Amino acid sequence: MLTACGSSDSIDNKTKAKTKLQVITSIKPIQMIVLAIAGDNAQSEQLIPDFASPHNYSFKPSDIRKVKKADVVFRIDEHMETQLETIFKSLASKIKVISLAETKGLKLLESAGNHDEHESENHEKVDFHIWTSPKNALIMATSVVETLSELDPKNATDYQRNFAKFSAQLKIESDSISAKLIKYQKSPYIVFHNSWQYFSNAFGLQNPIVIDMHESVSSGVKTIRVIREKIRADKIGCVFYDTTISESRLKLLRENVNTANIDVLAKDIEMNQSAYIDWLKQLTEQVETCLSAN
Repeated sequence: MLTACGSSDSIDNKTKAKTKLQVITSIKPIQMIVLAIAGDNAQSEQLIPDFASPHNYSFKPSDIRKVKKADVVFRIDEHMETQLETIFKSLASKIKVISLAETKGLKLLESAGNHDEHESENHEKVDFHIWTSPKNALIMATSVVETLSELDPKNATDYQRNFAKFSAQLKIESDSISAKLIKYQKSPYIVFHNSWQYFSNAFGLQNPIVIDMHESVSSGVKTIRVIREKIRADKIGCVFYDTTISESRLKLLRENVNTANIDVLAKDIEMNQSAYIDWLKQLTEQVETCLSAN
């Protein structure tokens, strides 16, 4: 009898999962925003792993099967998750795809020194790291709540309630960040990958000095020497980097300046309904700690 009950519970859980709205998100930052709105009412799954690049991840057959079963797929833009576009074109069935960079009211910034910049339809170089701005996150969340409510009207009230909660949390956190970072608005800094300019723009930080290490791999020592001279000349106290920069190069810089790893893709954030807010707090702490050296 116990075995029978356990089997019945398992079947019930599978049935519930099937009846839920099936949502696929391309990358973790989108998954965080979708989860804040969807809660437990939808089955949401991130497609591109945390360790992989959104630009050139090679999708597996199991990934394609997930997409085929989805009611909706949320992505940034076809020029951001480029390989994902090939999946949509290869599938015969019509899939609802929401490109969040096209959300009405969203202001896109021009790419400034990114090694992975992307060209929009009007051939401008666009920075698609749009989620690093809380204001953009809220605008994207409006697209999410509208889409989920349309596809799953029986849970529309819950989606609207979750959106209102997310909006209130973003307002509180944004005000807190503004208060913490206002003292650093005139502090110069260097970035190796200008992937969070929406965040810096939102909170009035200086435009960064962008140095693309990826274009200078063969002359690494010379490049480091130029950077160190720049640090001394401009009295820069902070360098932000990502995981693509080697530890050996960073070690040469740390003698003169604070360094901080900016986790733009939220790889270290635990996934839950407050994940986006948690990530904002982490990003702010990383920025504040590094800029405090100036």
